[in-house]
Amino acid sequence: MKEISKKSQFQGSLINNETGEVVTIQGTEIVSEKYYSIKKLNRKVHYMDLIDAIAEIANSRMEIKLFGILFSDLDDNNSLIVNISGMSRKLEVSRPTITKILKRSVECGFTKKLAVGEYMVNPYIVRGSRFKSNEKFEAVQKRWDDI
Repeated sequence: MKEISKKSQFQGSLINNETGEVVTIQGTEIVSEKYYSIKKLNRKVHYMDLIDAIAEIANSRMEIKLFGILFSDLDDNNSLIVNISGMSRKLEVSRPTITKILKRSVECGFTKKLAVGEYMVNPYIVRGSRFKSNEKFEAVQKRWDDI
């Protein structure tokens, strides 16, 4: 999918035949193209609950971006499996920052901690993009309720 906007510049001169006065006219039109991946648009979310969770978890722009990176790649069980040390090196963020975000995500009900480095994301807020059937997704919702 492509979004297009344009930027062009125009400059012209007008000459008054009676007085010989020259008037310059300028104009600008913006042109740009931005592409969006259809695959990235397939995720289903409950927006208000997601926004509420982000508001409780993240305290800065950097933490909001980190939230997006952490929770963008869920497996087919709507789970996040993260190596905190590896992620902190990769993103050049401290381990305590990542740990703090994960801890807050559990406290506000966005995730549940299953094991060290494994978190299940609330399927009533975010449905990962790897689900091929509603039956599998309903099983994940039932598992969330049982935990």
